[in-house]
Amino acid sequence: MKLAVAAAFGALFDRAAVAALNDLEVDLSEIHVGQQILINANGIPVLIWRRPDDAIRRAKAILAGLRHPETDEVRIVRPEWLVVIPICPHERVIIQPNSVGGATFCCPYCASRFDESGRILQGPAERNLSLPVYTFAGRSTLLLQIPVVERAHVP
Repeated sequence: MKLAVAAAFGALFDRAAVAALNDLEVDLSEIHVGQQILINANGIPVLIWRRPDDAIRRAKAILAGLRHPETDEVRIVRPEWLVVIPICPHERVIIQPNSVGGATFCCPYCASRFDESGRILQGPAERNLSLPVYTFAGRSTLLLQIPVVERAHVP
């Protein structure tokens, strides 16, 4: 009996949650070089940073000693724009901008530090910052593909 109830309960929630992708347009025209914005994309924080030239140069130069040495070109669609999900992989909290010790971002709880490309530099975090799926539409519009979950009403 328990197994039948558990199976029916699981099937109900499989039908109740239907995942889809929704494009969210972000106007980048008012973001100045060096400026960061944090947006809420359907409950997912997304950090967008218009990187200055010196940050781009540092991100392209750093590879030695990284735990996950992804090149900046692999992580970034356009060099001047960093687009990441700013959640610490260790503590699951939103990271903060930081310029201490060469790190660009720092977790306020575990002190994990991330570079100009969102790669882990130091700390207990085991991975780089996650990247959302995105493209550009023209020079100043970012299209984020954000998962949308529709939930059925369960009385």
